[in-house]
Amino acid sequence: MEKILRARVIVSVVACAALLSGCVAADLVHLAVHSAEEGFSVKYFPNVDRGVQVEPSLNVVTAMPYKRHFLREEGKCKFDGVVVPWERTWSVPAQGSDGGDQAMLPPEPGKIAGYAAVIYQRTCPNAAPEGILHVGIQGTGVFAKPVVIPAYSVGAQDVMNTPVGNRPKWLPQVVERLVDLAPTSAVAKQAVVTAQDKLLAALPEIAPAIKAAVQ
Repeated sequence: MEKILRARVIVSVVACAALLSGCVAADLVHLAVHSAEEGFSVKYFPNVDRGVQVEPSLNVVTAMPYKRHFLREEGKCKFDGVVVPWERTWSVPAQGSDGGDQAMLPPEPGKIAGYAAVIYQRTCPNAAPEGILHVGIQGTGVFAKPVVIPAYSVGAQDVMNTPVGNRPKWLPQVVERLVDLAPTSAVAKQAVVTAQDKLLAALPEIAPAIKAAVQ
């Protein structure tokens, strides 16, 4: 049903766009596609001119500016974020397995499984910067040499509006990694300091560590 509704949105806007011409029509179609893709997520784009190399280490976080689509209400706003590696500490079904005897892949601690985008501040024209906590998977292309380019969009969740059970499994460890690296990483500390209130509300179980990290 969700896919059908998304398809209807795209068809409706494309039909309207057909009555227009040039860039306006193209922009409407582009926005319709992104609106249908978003669903309950918030789509961000890396606000960079060229690729940004990401060091493939569990002990390094990378500063990353983000933006929304320019036709969005927040199209003129700027967003501060970080790219944080995460490791899979839980079992997952093996690819292609099904049925009652589903094969499971064991956890792989110590090995980077992916990268998370943690978007922690929104700054809009004529408004004071605002702390937020939006998270999602950040694509990095070739995994051996991770790089973030403008086209690698992020479908992010607003953590504060997402039930605990629906949040990414990697969220606690990503926040803990930011907290642990804050004493030696200015990038990590900036994220923790700015999003402190949101982090405390989202993960009260590590409140003492969060508070210590911002000292």
